[in-house]
Amino acid sequence: MPVLISDEDYNEYRILQHNALFQQKLESVRGMKNLKDDIDIPVRNLVAMFALLGCKPLWSCCGFDYDGQPMHKTHEYGDTYIVLTVSKKTLEVIATLINHDVLKLCKQDELLNTDDWIVWRAGNKLLLRCDFDYVTNKTQYPWSMKSCIHYYEYAVIKIQDLERAILKLFGDKFADTAILYDTNNEIKQHLYNWQYPILENWIITKEDIIR
Repeated sequence: MPVLISDEDYNEYRILQHNALFQQKLESVRGMKNLKDDIDIPVRNLVAMFALLGCKPLWSCCGFDYDGQPMHKTHEYGDTYIVLTVSKKTLEVIATLINHDVLKLCKQDELLNTDDWIVWRAGNKLLLRCDFDYVTNKTQYPWSMKSCIHYYEYAVIKIQDLERAILKLFGDKFADTAILYDTNNEIKQHLYNWQYPILENWIITKEDIIR
C-alpha cells in the first residue's frame, strides 16, 4: 500500500536527491582528463576548425542530448552555438563567412528569429548561433519535443553544413596544430572556490579534422 509522508519529509527527500545528483555530476566531470573530452562531440570538429584557423574558441554547446554524453552535461536546448575571442584573425574569418552567405550578421539587441547561422559581437566575444528549434517550434511537429529520438537531426544537418562551408573556404589555411586552453584555469585564479576542474590542454592537429 502507498505510504503517505509529510510535506516536510518530502522536501527533505528532494533536497537529499538534489545533493546526491549534484555530487554525481561533480564526480562525472572530475572523470574528464582532457579538454577535448569535455567538448560536446557534435560540435567538436567545428571547435577544432576555428582553433586551427586561429580564432580561439571559448565556449560551445551542441544544444541537444547525444549518445554517450557524460552525466554532468546539460545544454541550452534548441541552440547550437560557439563563442570566439575577438581578434584580427577571427574577424577576418567571420567576414569571409558572412561574405559567402554562410553567416548572417546581426546586432546583439536585434537577434534574428531564424534557423540560419547568425553571428553578433558582445564586447570582446563573437557569438555564432543556430536556433535549430525555430522552425519546428512554430508547428505541432513531434520532432520539436526534446524527448523525441529525432530532435537532434536538424541540428546535426546545420552543424555539418557549417563544417563543409569552412572546409571549402579555408581547407588550405588550417594550421598544422593548435592548442586550446581550458578557460576554467583563468577563472580559478580569480575565484578560488570555482568548482569546475581544470582540464589538460587539447592539442589539435589538422589531421584530426581532415580525415
